[in-house]
Amino acid sequence: MANPIKELLERMPAITSQSDTPLIRWSILAIAVIAVWFWVVEPLQAWNNELGEQVGRNADKVARLLALEKNASLWLEAETEANIVRTEKEEQLFVSASDTQAQAQIQFILRAMALARNLSIESQKLIPAEPMVPIGHRLPVEIGLRGELIDALYFLDDVSRAEKLLVIDQWIVQIDRLGRAYLRPTVAGIRPV
Repeated sequence: MANPIKELLERMPAITSQSDTPLIRWSILAIAVIAVWFWVVEPLQAWNNELGEQVGRNADKVARLLALEKNASLWLEAETEANIVRTEKEEQLFVSASDTQAQAQIQFILRAMALARNLSIESQKLIPAEPMVPIGHRLPVEIGLRGELIDALYFLDDVSRAEKLLVIDQWIVQIDRLGRAYLRPTVAGIRPV
């Protein structure tokens, strides 16, 4: 029985003499270069690219934060002014628990204006609320009035100058054969949400 290790050692000089050929040396060098490229250089390049992108993103964030910090006082002043204006304007809106209560307030104001101008109220109609994003709800009310034409026109003027914000959407005036006017305006108020 022959010893396999002994046989391998006896053949070793022949194997080492064949490994000294240029083809094998260049092949081993090419394999080593490819291995270094895929295991060292390419991962380093990918990491470098990713790091560069992250630095760019962070630089953009820093620039935005610096701009926000620089303009923070302007934003605070604008917010304060907006809150003041909102508070002032909310006094003109119909603040109530429900749309129906706000429409009742609108009807009350319109009745008082009509009676102040000697107009008789012939009809009143609540029209369903319409959403006004982002303000709240628009609450139209239609009212039918009869009286003198000049009083009807003064009534429209009174509505446009009311303390509460009232918008005349549309109005119709008809004159009957006795010379009396029939005015049917649709007036809307706003209820904030």
